[in-house]
Amino acid sequence: MRSWNYVHAEQVLPARLVKEIRQYATGLLYIPTETAHVRQRTALRIRALKEQGFRNCEIARILGITPRHVCGVLRRFQEARGITTSPHTHAVELPQGGQSDGGETPPSPRG
Repeated sequence: MRSWNYVHAEQVLPARLVKEIRQYATGLLYIPTETAHVRQRTALRIRALKEQGFRNCEIARILGITPRHVCGVLRRFQEARGITTSPHTHAVELPQGGQSDGGETPPSPRG
């Protein structure tokens, strides 16, 4: 679990800066660390490379990260967009008329 370190802005920031910030936001304000920016930039690069057709292992090699990390970033992106996938689900496209080319009904996705 992540712990949050809250600090009163007036204790650590110059008064003029606090006044400036209040013009844009009041209440709780999250200021990401430099690490968060690096993670976000990496996630954007992963998605861009995937959209260009690179495989996960190629993306990992290019960015110097593990394929597992690539998969995790892509999974979180899909979840954020409401796309859910299951390893047990297989889409079967049928030509018009609901039968495969051989005139047979395709097997069910669950085998």
